[in-house]
Formats: sequence, C-alpha cells, structure tokens
Amino acid sequence: MALLSFTAIDVETSNDDRASICQIGMAVVRDSEVKDVIAEIIDPQDFFNPVNVGIHGISEDDAVGRPTFREFFPTIERVVEAYPIASHTFFCRSARKNDPLSGEIGVQI
Repeated sequence: MALLSFTAIDVETSNDDRASICQIGMAVVRDSEVKDVIAEIIDPQDFFNPVNVGIHGISEDDAVGRPTFREFFPTIERVVEAYPIASHTFFCRSARKNDPLSGEIGVQI
C-alpha cells in the first residue's frame, strides 16, 4: 500500500466574498499518518455577515487582533511544503484562489 502525504485545508469566510477568510484549518498528513492539526482564526479585515456567523460561529470580536491572511501565510507555506493540497469542498478551493495575496506572491494555496 502506498503511503500518502498531503495537507488538507478548510476555510471559513466572514461574508459571501470568498476572499474574506476568517479561519483556516489544516490537517497535515505525512506517510498516511496525521502529524499535525492547525486551526487559526484570521482577521479578514472585512465585515461579518450574520448568516456566516450563524454557520461557523466566528464573530468579528473573535477575529479582531488575530493575524491577517498575509501575516499567517508563512505558516501555511511552512506546513504545506512541497506536498499536494486537498480541499474540503469546492468552496474552500475557490476561497483560496480568490484571496488577493495568493496572486500577489505567485502561490495558489
């Protein structure tokens, strides 16, 4: 049986703008074993729609003062390394692609 190595990423957004990421969760799998699980609340520097808050329970009060996506990105780079990335849903993939920082630094997470 082949051993799998990848990082699974799931995101939550503060509103219907897919670039308004307010939480990033990552499960690091190396050689078919979960090696680490990381969950970080992100300050999207955007408004929080009550519908989104009702889905994930993260409010503006939770996010204020937390790292921005730009500040947290070095952690993502370190965790992902050169391994494939798996997304929980198409929404997560599209949210990651819509974040302006991904294009700015030339990396799609």
